[in-house]
Amino acid sequence: QSNNLDLAAQHTEKALDLARSSGRTSDEMDTLFLKSLIAARQNDTNQAIHILSDLDRNPIIKPSLHWQVEGALSNAYAEANNSLLADKWYRQSITTFETQRATLKREESKLPFSTNADQLYDDYIRFLVNHKRTYEALQWLDLGRARALEGGLGIASPDFKAVLKKPLDARAIANRLHGTILVYSVAQQESYLWAINA
Repeated sequence: QSNNLDLAAQHTEKALDLARSSGRTSDEMDTLFLKSLIAARQNDTNQAIHILSDLDRNPIIKPSLHWQVEGALSNAYAEANNSLLADKWYRQSITTFETQRATLKREESKLPFSTNADQLYDDYIRFLVNHKRTYEALQWLDLGRARALEGGLGIASPDFKAVLKKPLDARAIANRLHGTILVYSVAQQESYLWAINA
């Protein structure tokens, strides 16, 4: 696998040179993003963070790349055991994504774009669970599912920051129903089950 990553790094450098020589800024940013992902896989977290931070500060970054850069930045900070910055960037990447999703007007664009949310939310939920913040993880799981459903029905609020101020209160719901609520999440890397009692 190390050889494959080295080869990928070499090809990425060639692609970066080509993008720069042709003056295609968008291609250069895409290639730099790829370079950061390779650096992260090679356990060069500092280089990955440096590249991603530079991309994030670039005022002409494409919105479709911006949330991916922020998501990768959050994963890099989590890998570096910087939980404060990781948490900040997870929230920022989801906010950027949701803001971008709210701008989509055509139905045929909404569904494929919305599938991108799964990885962002899954990464943040895993981070929260690993940091013993399981109830908060449940709230973000519910938020991600609710946003997908609202988007599909065409009733999602365009003001995502306002939505964040009203998190799920599963304990109050369980109490009102005098019962236990079971919530599950099946993700690529880990799956979870919550049991919320009255």
